[in-house]
Amino acid sequence: MMQFDRSNPLRLVTLIALLLVVAACGGGTAGDTEETSPETTPPTTAGAAPTTTPGTTAATTPTTSPPAETTASPEGVEGPLLVGLAAPFTGEKGFLGPNLNKGVEVALTRINEAEGAAGADVEVTTADTEGTAQGATAALQKLIETDGVHAMVGPTSSTIMGVLERIQASGVPDMIIAGTAALDTTIKGETTFRSTASDSVVGPAMAQAAVDAGHTSCAIVVESLEGAQSVKETIQPAFEALDGEILKVIDIAAGQGSYRSEILQLVGDPVPECVFFEVSPTTASQFWQNASEFPETGEMLWVGNDVVLNEDSIAAIQPVIEQLEMIAISPASIGPGREDYVTAYQEIFPDDDEPVILADLGYDAMNIIALAVHAAGSTDHSAIAAQIPAVSRDGEACTTYAACKEILDTGGDPDYEGASGSVNIDDTGNSISGFGVFQIAGTQVEQTGEITEASLADLLSQLTGE
Repeated sequence: MMQFDRSNPLRLVTLIALLLVVAACGGGTAGDTEETSPETTPPTTAGAAPTTTPGTTAATTPTTSPPAETTASPEGVEGPLLVGLAAPFTGEKGFLGPNLNKGVEVALTRINEAEGAAGADVEVTTADTEGTAQGATAALQKLIETDGVHAMVGPTSSTIMGVLERIQASGVPDMIIAGTAALDTTIKGETTFRSTASDSVVGPAMAQAAVDAGHTSCAIVVESLEGAQSVKETIQPAFEALDGEILKVIDIAAGQGSYRSEILQLVGDPVPECVFFEVSPTTASQFWQNASEFPETGEMLWVGNDVVLNEDSIAAIQPVIEQLEMIAISPASIGPGREDYVTAYQEIFPDDDEPVILADLGYDAMNIIALAVHAAGSTDHSAIAAQIPAVSRDGEACTTYAACKEILDTGGDPDYEGASGSVNIDDTGNSISGFGVFQIAGTQVEQTGEITEASLADLLSQLTGE
C-alpha cells in the first residue's frame, strides 16, 4: 500500500496518476487526461536527451518549409521520417505538451538506437495547440502543410473534435491522445487512431467493479454536469446486463448549500447495497459532510472513477472516509511494457524521480508509428495507416521497439505491448484498455483488483449485440 504525502498536493496527484493510465478525456469524467491531471506546468527537467520545443525537431534539426531534401535509405524509404506532436505547450493545459513530449523523446532515442524505421532516422517536430481551437488549427497547419510530417501524435481532448475532419482530410496517419466519447464513431480507423480507452467504457467498468465486489442492487448519484451525465447513461445498461438492478437515480446540482434531501432519498427504502457516484471536487466537500450525517451511507459500497482520485476530491473525503467503504476504477497504467519504459526514461531523464504523467502515452504512440513505418517499408500515408492496427495486436508479444522490429525483420507479426497498457487498436481505430480497481482508505490508495480488457470487451459485446 502506498502512503501519499498530502502536504505536497502536486506530488499526491502525480503519485496517483503514476498508478493509473491517464487516459484520455471528455468533460472531467474518468479517463479524462486533461481534467484530472494537475493544471500546472511541470518544472523543466534536465536530462541526457534534448527536449523538443514547438517548431524544432527532437534531433535538434531545424524545421524547414517544405522539409529538406532527404536521401534514400537502404530499404528505399526517404529519410528522415518526420513525426509531428500537436499538444498544448502553453495555456491552461500547458503541462500536457512537455509531458507527452518526454515520452516521445524516450521512444525516439530507442528507435534511432535500433537503426530507425525502415532504415530511416526518425525526427520529431512539435506544434503548440495552446489548448484552443484556433491554436490547434494553426498547429496542424504548421505540421501538415509547412513541416510536411509523415505521421502525427495528438492533439488532445480539448481540441480534437474541432480539427478531426481537417486531420482526416489530410490523410496523415495520426495517433490521437484523447478518450473523448464522440470519437467512438468518428475516429474511423482509416488514418486516425487512439491508444487510450474511450470515456464510454468508464460506466461499464464501474458496473463490473460493483458486481465483482458482490453487489447486485445499487443506486446512481451523479452531478448534473455533462461529463458525469454521460457516464451515468452507460452505467445502468451495463449493470443490468450483468444481472444487477438500479434502484434509484439521483441527480445533484453543483454548489448547493446542503445535500441532505438527496441523501435522505438515497438511504430511503429500498436501500441500495452500493452507490455509483461522480461528484466534482467543488461539490464534494458539502456532499460528503452531509453524507456523514446518515449512518446508512457507511453500509454501502461507494463506486467512483478517477474523478474521486483528484487531489481536491481526496481532501474533501478525509473527514468522513473512515466511515465509508469506497473504491474507484481508473485505467491501469501498469502495461506489459512498463518496466522497459521506466528504465529507458530514467536513463534519458535521470533527474526525474519517476516518469511524468502522460509521458507513457506519447511513448507508446511514437513506438506504434515507427513500427508501422517499418512494417510498411514506406512513408506513404496510407501504407503507414494500414499497419498501425496490425503492429498493435494479434501477433507475437513484444514490449520494446527493438524487440518488435526484430520480429518484423524475421518475417513475423509483432503485437506491441505498451507502457500504458496492451494498446490493442481495433479496425475502428479505437482501443479498449483494462482498468485497475483502487481502494481508498484515508490518504492511502491501494490497487485491489483489475478489470481486464477481455471482460470489458465481452460486456460491451453484450451491450451492442455484436
